[in-house]
Amino acid sequence: MEIQLTHAYPGVMFPGGSSYGGSQKWLESAVMQRCGCGVVAVLDLVRYLHLYHPAMKTPFFTGIQDMTALPKTVYDLCTQRMRRSFVPILYPVGTTGISLAAGLNRYFKRYGLPLRAKWGVRREKLWPEIESMLRQDIPVILSVGNRFPRFWKKEGVSLHRRQQDEMKHAAQAHAHFVVVTGMDDTWLHVSSWGKEYYLSKEEFLRYRSEGSMPLLCNMVYIRYLTEAGGQDESCR
Repeated sequence: MEIQLTHAYPGVMFPGGSSYGGSQKWLESAVMQRCGCGVVAVLDLVRYLHLYHPAMKTPFFTGIQDMTALPKTVYDLCTQRMRRSFVPILYPVGTTGISLAAGLNRYFKRYGLPLRAKWGVRREKLWPEIESMLRQDIPVILSVGNRFPRFWKKEGVSLHRRQQDEMKHAAQAHAHFVVVTGMDDTWLHVSSWGKEYYLSKEEFLRYRSEGSMPLLCNMVYIRYLTEAGGQDESCR
């Protein structure tokens, strides 16, 4: 059974259409073009919540029209705000999953949102927690980690495009953050570089254990806080 986000995933406006999420490749900063995928992932996540969940609207987007696809210059401005205030990056490393979770928690706290983020879940919890977030209409930031210990290698995880009834290899990712927008028993539906891709769950787990490591190939886990005591109601 396929599970998807409820609403259209926000992106960037182009002649004749719009992208599926943002891409660091379109940003003005050369540093961000090289290692800004984490900033893009966080921005797209909070923009989705801002657009479609009235209780999640924040002043971060003051002066920016609520529209699914933003002009590229406006999107670039948003990434600059996000990097400056919540998700700093270190060239050429970029950022880490731990830093993304910390940046999201700063955002949630500053704007009084009843959410809490943390980095990483155990292997057996990975697909159930992604499913749980999608059912709550929350996009999921997933890291395809760097190679480890052979970090100089370039092999990663294949990203596929659906062509008719078949999945065709279209790109490869490593040391990269994607955003999960849907899933079924076999595939994760993801946004990466402003495009729709499909990532094999089986291949991801194999890469996680054989080509990288669990700490680097994991998810940002977000849950609502309970009203009493402000604790994460399902934090494990």
